[in-house]
Amino acid sequence: MQSEKVFGQYDKLRGQIVVLSHAEAVNDLVGEKDSVTGYFSSAPYTEIALADGRVHKVLSASDVIDGKASFLILGASKGYIASHPKVPEVVAKAIDEAARIIRDDPHRAAEIYLLHEPSRTLDAAAVAACCPGSGTNSAAQCAASELSPISWAGTASSNRRRRAGRRLLRRCC
Repeated sequence: MQSEKVFGQYDKLRGQIVVLSHAEAVNDLVGEKDSVTGYFSSAPYTEIALADGRVHKVLSASDVIDGKASFLILGASKGYIASHPKVPEVVAKAIDEAARIIRDDPHRAAEIYLLHEPSRTLDAAAVAACCPGSGTNSAAQCAASELSPISWAGTASSNRRRRAGRRLLRRCC
């Protein structure tokens, strides 16, 4: 989207972009390789990369969309909500519980995160350092405070988001 804004061509930089896992990208960005000079990140990798004095933010999602945004969005079709009317409330409670765990027990939250997002480069201490109280905000906390289950009705969701939602429901309900 930013490429379209700046260059008038959405794929102008496509030839300069490679796909790496977040862990590989951060390792290369802050390591000795010098093979990565830019990185589109997400928590907790953003915080980890920015902790290195050689790394600085060039662009944020807010810059791209000219406003505030949430990193995570959970959606369901109107038909699904009609067939499962209790799901929005259950999900909202699960998000509230996740936000509470993140706020009150960052180490436990980090362990849960790493259970679902295994990493060879991050440990629970590194992830916990990205939780609220350590100077950063987590996506789950933002979601819990800003999203209403009512706003989910009628929105579409990708398969990946549906799977993540199911994992969240299995974990919390």
